[in-house]
Amino acid sequence: MRLAAVTTVRSECDIIESFVRHNAAFFDRLYILDHRSADATAAILRELAEEGLPLALSRENYGIFYQAPTMTHLIKRAFDDHPWDFIVPLDSPCARRARPFSYPR
Repeated sequence: MRLAAVTTVRSECDIIESFVRHNAAFFDRLYILDHRSADATAAILRELAEEGLPLALSRENYGIFYQAPTMTHLIKRAFDDHPWDFIVPLDSPCARRARPFSYPR
């Protein structure tokens, strides 16, 4: 079974490498679109691709991010490349901090 994943990233240099390495263990190819990163994210992704990880990289510089058409474009690109059995959309790897939960009194 051949599996691909699609995701978008933006300024994720602190966690992008671990995100890519982790997911590369499960998917045959990762399609990653970098949307206007202002840090070293793009450089890290290029280095990981040069290292041989199965990445298909692209970049957009539009001021506004339209998630639905962007993800549709990535999925179509993936199907144009290969007849994948499944294509899985992944959430952006941005670090999320949860607020501490407190029970109502």
